[in-house]
Amino acid sequence: MNKVFHLRVAITPKCNYNCVVCDHEGMLGIPKEMPLEDLVHLINLFVEELGISRIKLTGGEPLCSPDIVPLIRAIKSNPAVTDLSLTTNGSLLAGKAAELKNAGLDRLNVSIWSLDPIIYKKITNSDALPQVLRGLEIIHKVGFKQVKLNYTILRNYNLKEFWDILALTQKFGFILQLIELHKVEGINPVIQYTQEHISVMEVEKIFEHLIETTHHRETMQNRRVYDLKGGGRIETVVSGPDACAHCTKIRLTADGQIKPCLMRNDENVDMLSMLNIGASDYELKRVIRRVAQNRKPYYNFKAGEGSKHAVEN
Repeated sequence: MNKVFHLRVAITPKCNYNCVVCDHEGMLGIPKEMPLEDLVHLINLFVEELGISRIKLTGGEPLCSPDIVPLIRAIKSNPAVTDLSLTTNGSLLAGKAAELKNAGLDRLNVSIWSLDPIIYKKITNSDALPQVLRGLEIIHKVGFKQVKLNYTILRNYNLKEFWDILALTQKFGFILQLIELHKVEGINPVIQYTQEHISVMEVEKIFEHLIETTHHRETMQNRRVYDLKGGGRIETVVSGPDACAHCTKIRLTADGQIKPCLMRNDENVDMLSMLNIGASDYELKRVIRRVAQNRKPYYNFKAGEGSKHAVEN
């Protein structure tokens, strides 16, 4: 399996939305949250043992955590961490953007489900679209290194808004990240997946006449990236054998479990319990190393087929 370059940290299960297709970062139930000190300690062990330099903070909604700013400061106090990003629904950004930037946050991913308030509420169960759009204006002024708008394509909800959402990203100089809806067994509803899934390849046909150059991010699941004529960039996120084979991620859940694969929970290891019973840093690092080395592709690709196997996204 590929070397691990990226750590995704779900810092809280709390969220002020209730999106109809949420994968909950593959977490079952409602996990507890770690104390800030323990969370920072475990993150630093991942950095030291695996040489990780890129960390993404997720949730839940990470901006619902009262510890988000001190957490960012603590992570960026480690000089080995050169890239710290955060994924958010954007509803709380306007009041926190400057503080996040000053604490050391480098990049942002903001989910943009729709620009129509009615459709937005149908997907998210929230009326916060105006706050999200205000937040985009603020983060543009604050000046993060990079901002991506996460646009998860839903056939019957927001596909028709492609051009409007692309125009929004170009207005601010952001990157549009086209995300193909994926299914996590036992988490997001199968009925939503079967009704709403549309392949990124199908959506690409809509804008293929605008493509100027194409390249792949090999250390990010071999994602295709399109630079557009006249400016703008689109990055695609899909699940499947190729993306799985190029995965370089490992996850730490809000309750302190190492999660080697988004799609599974049967190989998680409870690091917080080990920490609480007095495990040494040496012992914790050995577990981190073992889990990282034992990652296996979730999709088993045989000749001409991409059937599900048994581990890793």
